Order: sequence, then structure tokens, then C-alpha cells
Amino acid sequence: MSSIKTVPLPLLFVLLLVACDSSRLSDSATLSGVQLEASGQLPDTAEINVALMAAAANGDVATTRRLLAQGADVNTSDARGITPLIGAAYQNHLEVARELIDAGADVNVRDASQQSAYLISTSEGYLELLQLTLTAGADVHSLDSFNGTGLIRAADRGHVEIIEELLKTDIKIDHVNRLGWTALLEAIILGDGGPRHTEVVRLLVEAGADVHLADSNGQTPLEHARRRGFEQIVKILEEASRSTGNASALDLVSAAPQATVLQTAVAVPSETPHPLLSYTIPGLRQRDFPGGQIQVRAVLEQNEAFSQAHIDYPSDDLTITGLMYTPAGTGPFPVLILLHGYIDREQYVAGADTWQAAEFFVSQGYLVLAPDLRSWGESDSGLSLFHMGFVIDVLNLIGSLETLPKADPARIGLWGHSMGGGIVTKVLTIDDRVQAAVLYAPNSADDADLLARWGAGCLNGQSEAAGDHCNPAEVIPTDTPAELLDAYLTAAGDSVFLQRVSPIYHLDEITAPIQIHIGSADGQALVQTPTEWSAKIADALLAAQKEVTYFVYDGQRHSFTGESWTMLLDRARTFFDENLKQSLE
Repeated sequence: MSSIKTVPLPLLFVLLLVACDSSRLSDSATLSGVQLEASGQLPDTAEINVALMAAAANGDVATTRRLLAQGADVNTSDARGITPLIGAAYQNHLEVARELIDAGADVNVRDASQQSAYLISTSEGYLELLQLTLTAGADVHSLDSFNGTGLIRAADRGHVEIIEELLKTDIKIDHVNRLGWTALLEAIILGDGGPRHTEVVRLLVEAGADVHLADSNGQTPLEHARRRGFEQIVKILEEASRSTGNASALDLVSAAPQATVLQTAVAVPSETPHPLLSYTIPGLRQRDFPGGQIQVRAVLEQNEAFSQAHIDYPSDDLTITGLMYTPAGTGPFPVLILLHGYIDREQYVAGADTWQAAEFFVSQGYLVLAPDLRSWGESDSGLSLFHMGFVIDVLNLIGSLETLPKADPARIGLWGHSMGGGIVTKVLTIDDRVQAAVLYAPNSADDADLLARWGAGCLNGQSEAAGDHCNPAEVIPTDTPAELLDAYLTAAGDSVFLQRVSPIYHLDEITAPIQIHIGSADGQALVQTPTEWSAKIADALLAAQKEVTYFVYDGQRHSFTGESWTMLLDRARTFFDENLKQSLE
């Protein structure tokens, strides 16, 4: 399986700009390193600036050097504020970056997503680039779109060498970002508890990080580490608490539940949390999803093999409808939750895109639930930025399973087609109660891909049918507060924020095995999902050492037919049986 390199969202705009503008260059003004002055005339400044952007993004040292000698502006930028240096930094083209910096490129200039060459090096773990930018005067106090420092960005990713380098500077070790987190908190909340993040915690603590500084919800680093079961990090923090002699009240209560609670105020950062925190993967991991009673509205069919019912259940303050298929017998049965793809809401009916699979799986002894999700069918309408509202609906459905006597909440599988596949991937990074998941022609696990293909959600007055570049799958009610809407539109163009909502950046949290099915002819229509998206998540899961099986079906499009559909169902049944029924045998 070939690996696919992820291109950061802002860089896509550079490449698109080059693709559009390069057609205006003369035959002698190529982007591939051919001598630009071969025709005897130098191209104008705009042309060589565009060429410089392309050469830098492609890592072409010779062409970069030649264009600079011909007068290209080293600090030129595109409509997204991306300079040649930023373009080179995204791809870690070190020698090109060195040429640009030597020519006077500003290492502190930030693009529209608040990324600079320096900040990129901290989040991506590019040590030599970091050292190069520091030598060139990088401002270690500069902040990203989350109001976070380079130290916080490096702690998030577990970049030990970056942390070591930054701690040699006067960077603020206890700076609090817009999410209410310090570098120490970020290493624990977004880390995996493995050797890299454990070493980051140790370095920060030894450098004097405040181990008692809580997040905006009053949770200390030690409480987060205990809750996530990070034993080595817990030991480091407990030792630090003892050595300082002033452990916080919350830490003392957690360590010794029988002890008297000290009436000591917990240090809570004054920084206002990001308005979209509750729509991010880290934000959703901090809360519970209790759901509620699953109620039968009507029995639609009853036969010897199964019954079909119209149901509803609570998801936060909304009522979500759907279908339930229950096998004949006493149970309890393993549960499959089937998630539909995008269908025009006016054409959607309960069971659309799931009924065939539902009837097959219920015949195999599974209790099947097919929720409509918010704003589809008879469900209440509600906000769903970055599809996270749909994710919440699924998590609340999982929380509601214990109200079904014939359901076994300890054996849960997910199936998602298209948009539903993307929702499944997000759910897996948040909730570990799912034992197996099937992705059928799924949306990309990188939201940058979705935005590049379909745009942000359609606003009031916009529609895909009218030619607007917007995604009707997103649910943005007309009464959405203006400040929340502004934050969403800003976040949709911010590559760093998009990592908070994109499961491909949180694969360490996934515990369930995954099976992926994609047709080789998928993605030919705009509404379909390119095969590259499935390859991308499969490669990323393998790199993260997760259990994944990847099937490509020759000639199949977005919805399988004939023998391929039968083969998909059979493979999925075997997969679910192995992971959800084996314990019964």
C-alpha cells in the first residue's frame, strides 16, 4: 500500500494559485527550473514571484537561488498570506529555507491561519528548521490561532527534541492558550501517555512548569493523568507535588479520598476557552454522553425473523429519531449502529442508505439501530459544526443502549457509509466502548480534505444547488449566534484548528479494529468520496500500529452493486462476528 503525504490546507491554496497563475507565464518562464531568461527578456516581477512560491513549495533549491538573483521578492505572499518561506517550511525543505532566510526572509511572518516558519517547525517536529529560525531571530513569544506558544504545540505532538531546544530560550513555560491549557496540560490531554509524551512531561516539570495549574474546568495535570491511566506521568507529577509541598486541593482529594478536603482555591486560568472547544475531539473527550430512554414510537414490521420499529432517543436537548431492527429471541444481542451518508433532507426517509445492510445484519443475530441524526427525518434540528453534532448524536445513542433489554452494551459495532463513515472515525477517537467498525466509502479523516472539496457549511441564503461552494451536510441554523458563526468560519480556514476536529491526528485514541471498503471508481462525481481518502486513513492507521483491513473493489462507485455488495456484506459480517460474537463461542 502506498503512503500518501498530507498537504497542509494553507499549502493547497499555494499550489492552486500556482496552477492558475502559471498559465500566464511565458514559455521561457517555467516553474521546473528551466532558465527563465532564455528568451532574452526577464519576466515581470509578478511572474517570478509566483515562480518563487512554486520553487520553494517544491523544494527546488537551484531555481529558488536563481529567482532570488533575478529580483524575486523573498517575502512575497499569496492571498492566504503564505510566503515562500512558509511554503517551504510546511514541507520541511530545509535548504530552500536556508536560501530564503539568507536572502532576508522574515521567519516571524504569519499567514492567514497564524502559521509562521518558526511555529510550523514546533508543531511538525522539524528540529533543524527550528534551530535555523531561532538563529534568524524567531520570536518564541509569538502565538498561533489558539493563542498558544510553540512550546504548547510541541508538547501536544510529543516532540521531545523540540521541547529541549525551546526550553533553552526564555519561552513562557506556563503560558495558557485559548483552550485553557498549558504545555504540561496539553502533553497529557492530547498525548498518548507513551515514552515521548512522558519525557515531555518530565522535561517540563524539571524546567519548572506549575504542576498545580488547572485547566478552565478546574482539572489539574495530575487529575488528567490519573483519569487516563498514564502511570509514569502520574509518578512524575506526584513526586513534583510532594517536592513543592503545596499540592492543590483537587490533587490531594484524588490521591487520598479519605483525607480532609483543604479549602484551597484552585488556580483557574483567566483565558477564555476557544468558543468551538465543545466541537473538537479533545473537547468531546472531556464530557459524558448519557443519552436516555430509547422509546418505540411504532412497530413497523413483525415477522418470524425480526421486528422493525420507529424509535427516538434524547441527544443533549434534541430528540433524534431512527429505526431499530430486533432479532427474534430473548437476547441480549450484540449491537450494530448503522450511519447513513449525506442525502438531501427533503428526499430523506428513515432507513435510507441503511435498510439493506440493516435487514442483512438483523438476520445474522444483531440488534441494529439506524439513527436519522439531527436535522434528518423526524429528528429535531440542531447545530453540527464539523459534523460534531452528528458525532454527539451517536455517542448519546451508545449511552442509551442500556435502556434496551435485548441489547448488549458491552458488544457494539459501527458501520458508516460516506458521511457516516467519517462520523464513525470521529466517534472512535472519542469513545472506546466500540469493539469494531466498518468504513464503507468514507469521508476523509482529515477535515481539510472535506473543506477543500466541498467548502464550509452553507450559510443562510447559500445552497450547493445555486452554485455556492458550501457543504449542505453541515447544519447551521439561522439563529446561530454571530460570534459562534464567525469563530466557525475562521476555524474552517485554520489548519491548526482543523487538527482538533480531524480524527487522522488522534489515531492513538482508537482501540477498535477497523475494516475499510472503497470502490476504485469512487470520487468521480463531486458528491462522492475519492479513493485516495480511504487509502490515506488506511495508511495512517497502519503507521499508528492500529488494526486495519483495507479492501478495494475494482470498478465500483460510491454505492456498491452486484457481487461486490454481497462480498462487502459477507466480509463485514465475518469481521463483526469475530469481534462481537467470539466471546460467546
